[in-house]
Amino acid sequence: MPADRQADNQTRSSVPLKPVPVVSIPPPVSVPPPVINPPVTAAPVVTKEVFKSRINQVNGLLISQLASGGEVGQVTRLSLTALPSPGEWPSTIRFNQSVGESMGKALNEVIKFSQLRHGGWPESHLLEIGFEDKYIDKDGPSAAVACALLLEAAITGKKWDPAFAVTGDMNADGRVQPIGGVRAKIRGATKGSCKLVGVPVKNEKSVMDLLVLEGPAPLVGITVFGITNFDDALLLASTERPPALQSALTDFDNMRTVMMRDPRQIVPLLRTPHAAQRLQALLTAAPNCYSAKYLLLYLQGRGPRTLSIGGSIEAAQNSAQSVVSAIDHDVDANVSSLKGDELGNSLYKLRQVRPLLDARVWPYVDGLVAYGEVIRGALLNPVRSGARYTDLVSKAKKAAGTVKAAYDKLINDSQVREELGL
Repeated sequence: MPADRQADNQTRSSVPLKPVPVVSIPPPVSVPPPVINPPVTAAPVVTKEVFKSRINQVNGLLISQLASGGEVGQVTRLSLTALPSPGEWPSTIRFNQSVGESMGKALNEVIKFSQLRHGGWPESHLLEIGFEDKYIDKDGPSAAVACALLLEAAITGKKWDPAFAVTGDMNADGRVQPIGGVRAKIRGATKGSCKLVGVPVKNEKSVMDLLVLEGPAPLVGITVFGITNFDDALLLASTERPPALQSALTDFDNMRTVMMRDPRQIVPLLRTPHAAQRLQALLTAAPNCYSAKYLLLYLQGRGPRTLSIGGSIEAAQNSAQSVVSAIDHDVDANVSSLKGDELGNSLYKLRQVRPLLDARVWPYVDGLVAYGEVIRGALLNPVRSGARYTDLVSKAKKAAGTVKAAYDKLINDSQVREELGL
């Protein structure tokens, strides 16, 4: 989805937008760019059948960047149309708008997965994947699972639960891979009409971070599941779920309806024995249900109390956008462009979030605070003499050096890098 590159280095939309990618099936044919030809090792069997669903839809999740530097998530409806195209052989697929390179590569993997799963596609069709907000630039691999569900519906004729949304990258073997912006996407899903959301299991720490930062409300507002592979997503998206799972989901949905009438009553209502029983029933029916898992841990006092290392770095930088950006500028530029209240707000946020951060991030945060105080002092008490200006520049350089050294030490720590997946 758009602009959701994060620590996984997959989803920021810094990649220049490419023309609409078109993928030909089966074996690659010689066509001019921007065609993406999936490297299929063997020609898939092309059947004489037609696609069973001419149009189908599924909910995806996207990220938009705020002017403040933060992220906001929202639900977006993806659709796929499969129309006969007489004379065209084999079938082709494309997006209905220009997308970035990462999204094109993700679709390439999805196509290979669909071919392998079904032994080829019906011939002579034009398939087009569209976003309901087609005028916003798109990039990143997080629409992969949603695209795979669209193709599955086109081939099988199945319909997906309109209350389900999904995000995640995917390999050609069906394994779901992590993406960025999961916390924002879950928050965005709670604002729509969705009741269930699937996120990659490799992003589980983001769900834990959401609980640390915002308490249980987001995990009550929408039922979050971890998905390991495409079949996990298929089970959740289906309108025909196993009876035990559907019953547990219905019970939790009824409980959610009562709790969300007054968000102030969420915690007291969660602490009732009946609520705990419903959560346990849901976790038994679906061990990959993160809402049930982490709400139970919260009630038992065993929930996470600090952010993951990735969540800690992100929270520190989001809390101090003005300070982080100021370090890369000279003192004169900062004094002339920054405002005292802007810096003061950033410093307040840093101090507030510090107890929730992984302790390994504290030196970096303390350095940011120290640097911010130097610049803020110059803003509140303007320098009027050469000696004071020289002293200000010296303090600012020293504080900036401390911040950079702390960040370099943090990001180059072998354990930190392993936890970040670098």
